[in-house]
Amino acid sequence: RFLILYLHSNAEDIGKCYSFCHLLRAQFQVHVLAVEYPGYGICPGSQATADSATENAFAAFRFVREVMRWPTDSIMVFGRSIGTGPAVLLAVQYKIAGLILIAPFLSIKELVRDALGLLSKLVDERFPSGDRMRLVRSPVLLIHGQQDA
Repeated sequence: RFLILYLHSNAEDIGKCYSFCHLLRAQFQVHVLAVEYPGYGICPGSQATADSATENAFAAFRFVREVMRWPTDSIMVFGRSIGTGPAVLLAVQYKIAGLILIAPFLSIKELVRDALGLLSKLVDERFPSGDRMRLVRSPVLLIHGQQDA
Protein backbone atom coordinates (compact mmCIF):
# COMPACT_ATOMS: atom_id res chain seq x y z
CA ARG A 1 0.00 0.00 0.00
CA PHE A 2 1.02 3.55 -0.66
CA LEU A 3 1.26 6.43 1.77
CA ILE A 4 0.35 9.88 0.47
CA LEU A 5 1.98 12.85 2.18
CA TYR A 6 -0.52 15.68 1.55
CA LEU A 7 0.65 19.31 1.53
CA HIS A 8 -2.39 21.58 1.47
CA SER A 9 -3.07 24.91 -0.21
CA ASN A 10 -2.87 28.39 1.29
CA ALA A 11 -6.61 28.73 1.89
CA GLU A 12 -7.01 25.60 4.03
CA ASP A 13 -5.67 23.75 7.03
CA ILE A 14 -5.79 20.05 7.81
CA GLY A 15 -9.24 20.46 9.35
CA LYS A 16 -10.60 21.88 6.10
CA CYS A 17 -8.92 19.21 3.96
CA TYR A 18 -10.03 16.28 6.15
CA SER A 19 -12.90 15.31 3.82
CA PHE A 20 -10.60 15.37 0.79
CA CYS A 21 -7.95 13.27 2.55
CA HIS A 22 -10.62 10.83 3.73
CA LEU A 23 -11.88 10.52 0.14
CA LEU A 24 -8.31 9.86 -1.10
CA ARG A 25 -7.86 7.16 1.52
CA ALA A 26 -11.15 5.43 0.79
CA GLN A 27 -11.13 5.74 -3.01
CA PHE A 28 -7.54 4.66 -3.59
CA GLN A 29 -7.01 2.44 -0.51
CA VAL A 30 -3.94 4.38 0.62
CA HIS A 31 -2.72 5.84 3.87
CA VAL A 32 -2.74 9.66 4.05
CA LEU A 33 -0.69 11.94 6.28
CA ALA A 34 -1.63 15.62 5.99
CA VAL A 35 1.01 18.15 6.98
CA GLU A 36 0.13 21.39 8.76
CA TYR A 37 2.11 24.61 8.42
CA PRO A 38 3.06 26.92 11.33
CA GLY A 39 0.29 29.39 12.09
CA TYR A 40 -2.37 27.25 10.35
CA GLY A 41 -5.06 25.36 12.25
CA ILE A 42 -3.73 23.98 15.51
CA CYS A 43 -0.07 24.04 14.46
CA PRO A 44 1.91 26.31 16.79
CA GLY A 45 4.01 29.12 15.42
CA SER A 46 3.56 32.49 13.88
CA GLN A 47 2.72 33.13 10.23
CA ALA A 48 4.07 30.43 7.93
CA THR A 49 7.04 31.18 5.72
CA ALA A 50 8.40 29.20 2.80
CA ASP A 51 11.13 27.87 5.09
CA SER A 52 8.83 26.89 7.96
CA ALA A 53 6.30 25.18 5.66
CA THR A 54 9.15 23.30 3.99
CA GLU A 55 10.65 22.36 7.38
CA ASN A 56 7.32 20.85 8.46
CA ALA A 57 7.04 18.92 5.19
CA PHE A 58 10.54 17.49 5.64
CA ALA A 59 9.84 16.68 9.32
CA ALA A 60 6.73 14.73 8.30
CA PHE A 61 8.71 12.91 5.60
CA ARG A 62 11.44 12.01 8.11
CA PHE A 63 8.75 10.72 10.51
CA VAL A 64 7.32 8.50 7.77
CA ARG A 65 10.76 7.18 6.84
CA GLU A 66 12.48 6.91 10.22
CA VAL A 67 9.68 6.18 12.69
CA MET A 68 7.16 4.39 10.48
CA ARG A 69 9.98 2.90 8.36
CA TRP A 70 7.94 3.41 5.19
CA PRO A 71 9.94 2.72 2.00
CA THR A 72 10.38 5.70 -0.33
CA ASP A 73 9.17 3.66 -3.30
CA SER A 74 5.75 3.49 -1.59
CA ILE A 75 5.47 7.20 -0.71
CA MET A 76 3.65 9.67 -2.94
CA VAL A 77 3.94 13.37 -2.22
CA PHE A 78 0.81 15.35 -3.08
CA GLY A 79 0.97 19.15 -3.12
CA ARG A 80 -1.83 21.58 -3.83
CA SER A 81 -1.22 25.25 -4.72
CA ILE A 82 1.25 26.63 -2.14
CA GLY A 83 1.86 23.04 -0.99
CA THR A 84 3.44 22.28 -4.36
CA GLY A 85 6.53 24.29 -3.37
CA PRO A 86 7.57 21.99 -0.50
CA ALA A 87 6.30 18.97 -2.47
CA VAL A 88 8.71 19.68 -5.33
CA LEU A 89 11.58 20.16 -2.88
CA LEU A 90 10.86 16.77 -1.30
CA ALA A 91 10.80 15.14 -4.74
CA VAL A 92 14.11 16.78 -5.63
CA GLN A 93 15.68 15.42 -2.45
CA TYR A 94 14.17 11.90 -2.56
CA LYS A 95 13.24 9.45 -5.28
CA ILE A 96 9.65 8.66 -4.32
CA ALA A 97 6.85 6.63 -5.89
CA GLY A 98 5.29 9.73 -7.39
CA LEU A 99 4.73 13.47 -7.17
CA ILE A 100 1.19 14.80 -7.59
CA LEU A 101 0.80 18.53 -8.13
CA ILE A 102 -2.57 20.29 -8.25
CA ALA A 103 -2.60 23.95 -9.34
CA PRO A 104 1.18 24.35 -9.11
CA PHE A 105 3.06 27.51 -9.96
CA LEU A 106 6.47 27.95 -11.55
CA SER A 107 7.47 30.77 -9.24
CA ILE A 108 5.87 33.04 -6.64
CA LYS A 109 7.44 36.03 -8.39
CA GLU A 110 5.85 35.01 -11.69
CA LEU A 111 2.54 34.35 -9.95
CA VAL A 112 2.24 37.90 -8.61
CA ARG A 113 3.60 39.65 -11.69
CA ASP A 114 0.17 39.90 -13.34
CA ALA A 115 -1.36 41.45 -10.23
CA LEU A 116 1.52 43.72 -9.20
CA GLY A 117 3.28 44.53 -12.46
CA LEU A 118 6.69 46.09 -11.85
CA LEU A 119 6.15 45.91 -8.09
CA SER A 120 6.57 42.13 -8.39
CA LYS A 121 10.32 42.77 -8.63
CA LEU A 122 10.16 43.60 -4.91
CA VAL A 123 8.74 40.18 -4.06
CA ASP A 124 11.24 37.61 -2.86
CA GLU A 125 11.24 34.27 -4.65
CA ARG A 126 10.02 31.60 -2.27
CA PHE A 127 9.43 28.48 -4.33
CA PRO A 128 11.25 28.46 -7.70
CA SER A 129 9.55 25.20 -8.64
CA GLY A 130 9.99 25.77 -12.37
CA ASP A 131 13.76 25.66 -11.95
CA ARG A 132 13.61 22.63 -9.65
CA MET A 133 11.29 20.39 -11.67
CA ARG A 134 14.10 19.21 -13.95
CA LEU A 135 15.78 17.73 -10.84
CA VAL A 136 12.80 15.53 -9.92
CA ARG A 137 13.56 11.84 -10.60
CA SER A 138 10.10 10.48 -9.80
CA PRO A 139 6.97 10.18 -11.94
CA VAL A 140 4.88 13.38 -11.89
CA LEU A 141 1.13 13.90 -12.27
CA LEU A 142 0.32 17.54 -12.96
CA ILE A 143 -3.27 18.77 -12.65
CA HIS A 144 -4.24 22.34 -13.44
CA GLY A 145 -7.22 24.22 -14.76
CA GLN A 146 -7.39 27.38 -16.78
CA GLN A 147 -8.39 29.43 -13.75
CA ASP A 148 -6.86 28.89 -10.29
CA ALA A 149 -9.32 30.33 -7.81
